[in-house]
Amino acid sequence: MMTFNKGTFLIFFFVTSLLCKAQEDSGNVLDEIKGDVTGYSKDLIDELVSNYKRRKDLPTFLDDYVVSQVPDTQAERLKKLLDSTTGQENFDEKFLTYEQNNFWLERLCKKLNICRLFHSTSEGNFLPFIRWMIIYKKRWLFNDIFCGIILTIFVIPQALSYGFLAGFPIIFGFYTSLFSSLLYFFFGTSKHLSLGMTYVSSLLVSGARLRFHEDTISTEDEIDELEMITDEELLITMTFTSGFIMILLYVLNLHKITDYFSFPIIRGFTTAVSFQILIEQIPIFLGLQIKRESCIFSYIYLLLKIRESIKDTNLTCLFLSIFCLFILFFGKFYFTPLLLQEFDKQVPFEFFIITFTVLLSYYVKLNEEYGINVIGIMPNYLPSPVLPQFSIISRILVDVTVMTIVNYIITTSISTYFEKKHKYEVDKKQEIRALGLIFMTTSFYTCHPAGGSFSRSNINSQLGCKSQIHSITSSIAILMVILWFTPFLKSLPICVLSSIIVISVIKLFFQVKDIPFLLKRSPIDGTIWLTTFILVFFIDTSFGLIMAVIFSMITIIFRIQSPKIEYLEDINKTGIFRDREKYKNLSYIPSNIQIISFNVPLLYLNINKFTKITDEIIDSFDNDVDEENNIENKLLESNYIIINCEGMIFIDFDGIKMLQEFYKSATNKAIVIYFSSCRDTVLEMFDKHDLYKFIPKNRFFLSTKDAVNFAKKIEDIKKDINVSN
Repeated sequence: MMTFNKGTFLIFFFVTSLLCKAQEDSGNVLDEIKGDVTGYSKDLIDELVSNYKRRKDLPTFLDDYVVSQVPDTQAERLKKLLDSTTGQENFDEKFLTYEQNNFWLERLCKKLNICRLFHSTSEGNFLPFIRWMIIYKKRWLFNDIFCGIILTIFVIPQALSYGFLAGFPIIFGFYTSLFSSLLYFFFGTSKHLSLGMTYVSSLLVSGARLRFHEDTISTEDEIDELEMITDEELLITMTFTSGFIMILLYVLNLHKITDYFSFPIIRGFTTAVSFQILIEQIPIFLGLQIKRESCIFSYIYLLLKIRESIKDTNLTCLFLSIFCLFILFFGKFYFTPLLLQEFDKQVPFEFFIITFTVLLSYYVKLNEEYGINVIGIMPNYLPSPVLPQFSIISRILVDVTVMTIVNYIITTSISTYFEKKHKYEVDKKQEIRALGLIFMTTSFYTCHPAGGSFSRSNINSQLGCKSQIHSITSSIAILMVILWFTPFLKSLPICVLSSIIVISVIKLFFQVKDIPFLLKRSPIDGTIWLTTFILVFFIDTSFGLIMAVIFSMITIIFRIQSPKIEYLEDINKTGIFRDREKYKNLSYIPSNIQIISFNVPLLYLNINKFTKITDEIIDSFDNDVDEENNIENKLLESNYIIINCEGMIFIDFDGIKMLQEFYKSATNKAIVIYFSSCRDTVLEMFDKHDLYKFIPKNRFFLSTKDAVNFAKKIEDIKKDINVSN
């Protein structure tokens, strides 16, 4: 019978311990143990099997039996190492307070805002103006009233021009500026935000109106009912639906859906919109009666129609348009910066150009003598409330949803900008609730879905307003304009409004400079920008934006599906581990320790990539333990793979199953697997899916440095044991 000394026994014990950790099924493990020691004494095999059954689950290949056979000094070192290690298991036992809660309905209810819709919340009151009115100082009042008066001078041209851009009666723009500002005083939390007409919202409303009427013409069923829907009822329904969607986003806590609209998407979208606005104003500059159709490449077709009708240009209208564009351009981009630099004030060039052209048109009779279109008579009274037409909501839902989200993104971005600039707090949840309530309320009075305007809000900032009292003042001033001054605006040429619209978006044309900047630094973001522009400009404003968001999400999926695996090394013995291909002054880490970093969520999309990389690492280790002559050298040093999970922010069921298979495969080949720097969310997923039944929790470490040091100390102890024997 073959005899064994203590050193040989320890070597074979390492083999069996490696194999024991490979499977949960103890029967299979015992069979593997017996298979690996075939040819040796039955007593030794039985002793190893018995030892496996009673061994403790320690994060090492040495168990109680081995400890009892080594010198006292080595045993003390091992026990001290196990007690002092900064493993995940020891850390959780001492500090973790998380209790697993699998009742998803309870967690969902906590996220919903249903109960907080109409009463005070921890973030703010249902009527925030009560809170700030208590601390309002009398010395602020005069300046806030003055801000409101000055703001009205800028609001009037935008209400006229954007109201015209939307395609509905222009007076609706005044109603929107009046009621939305008035209600924002009570519900809003931004001190400087000016709510009213915006070019983006107006263009989206115009597109929805055009599409609705064309669908009505092409629809055979219910055609009589749809033809009876007036523009007034259509706008009321659109605004009401937009408000309802806002409230729904608030109640379901889905306002974070705006996070899907990245910087390249927003910039590409607004640039495309600016070019659309420019093309739509060209026929008006030329005095042509050309309307855009709602179809793919509609703006290209519009340009072709303009070329065909160019011979019918009204030269007087063209000269007046060029004059207005010239005055507004030099006024806003040359004189205004000088005035801001010297006096920190702005001049309302739009207001002056409207006043001048109204007088010119009235006395020269531009409409009667020269055929220049004017806005005509507007009502000088407030509207009566009208109920929405709920039957048409399904036909406008997509357009209104896009409009609502874009409106919310732009408005919150503006309020956030001034929040940071003036160092006060804007309640984001209250803002979306406020917008929803404002839209639903103002919809009955033929108002557009209002949005925040940066130019108007910046005027409030420059004038030093302290509260939303400027909204009350502005609303009163607009009411006076509606009641007493609208009859004087009937002679205003429409081409003047088009000039104001183009000048207001002219800065957006220069956003095309984003393309080379992004393509050079981030080709994917540059591609998203270009794709958004092409889809919105050539296909459709609303559907193009939806398709752009989908395209952006697809790029994210591809990036997750094809991640770059990094092989980490210690930087100059600092305990900071970085990609060894990018950094120098790397500290030596034994070749039997491989550290890899997987810097994306481990999902069903990329588990094949992860498996491929880990299989390559496993194959790179020489695990041929079948040659009896080399067995002692092979087992003097174990191989380790340390998975740095710091960048793994999430893991799904398939990812967890893959980790189990990877652990099993590596352990079968006598490779030790450690995990380091796992996030709490990932650890919770491990706990919920019972991963620790397959991979002992003591294989997880708080940091990569801890895992590397632990592996090194284990190897040192093994070498000392071997030497002592």
